[in-house]
Amino acid sequence: SSQPSVSPGELSLPSIHPAKSELIVSVGDEIRLLCTDPGFVKWTFEILGQLSEKTNPEWITEKAEATNTGNYTCTNKGGLSSSIYVFVRDPEKLFLIDLPLYGKEENDTLVRCPLTDPEVTNYSLTGCEGKPLPKDLTFVADPKAGITIRNVKREYHRLCLHCSANQKGKSMLSKKFTLKVRAAIKAVPVVSVSKTSYLLREGEEFAVTCLIKDVSSSVDSMWIKENSQ
Repeated sequence: SSQPSVSPGELSLPSIHPAKSELIVSVGDEIRLLCTDPGFVKWTFEILGQLSEKTNPEWITEKAEATNTGNYTCTNKGGLSSSIYVFVRDPEKLFLIDLPLYGKEENDTLVRCPLTDPEVTNYSLTGCEGKPLPKDLTFVADPKAGITIRNVKREYHRLCLHCSANQKGKSMLSKKFTLKVRAAIKAVPVVSVSKTSYLLREGEEFAVTCLIKDVSSSVDSMWIKENSQ
């Protein structure tokens, strides 16, 4: 059977050296990444939503720090890219932290505490001051992104927690996070006024009360005056 042919001008994925999906170095070591592609455009580094770019095919960091942990992507002129994730082990900083922590009721939310060392165990969440987490709280851990809390409940509002992991037999805790939950809108607010119309003489005092009933307690209100003929 015939094989599909590749035209000479067709772009292929950039080649990265070292040729692996992950690289682990120690703090103070050199990071040296080489992207080989005839149509090389740039390197992009990303961690915790922060981006930086370089237009040299060789990315060199002479003395790596924990904050150099992240995803390094090489892109060519055809828009094709290859990536390598670098972990920079730092005995003083196991977690990279991005505060504050917000969540929306009935949605997932990410506790942003990616690891600088993937070779730890029991990467999870722990309540502050030894307090247990809610029994119905479930989460999924990703060393490169953090820990995703599934289906946030309103009762989790102001929940204090840490990311935690065991490193070489020692229990490690991140800085504390305080979860702030935004309530889901389950019904539209009900608005009423004490009286819908008044007949007044000029100069008489006028007062009316507006009552708003809402389950989320996060409603802003204002009065709007409309002139009638």
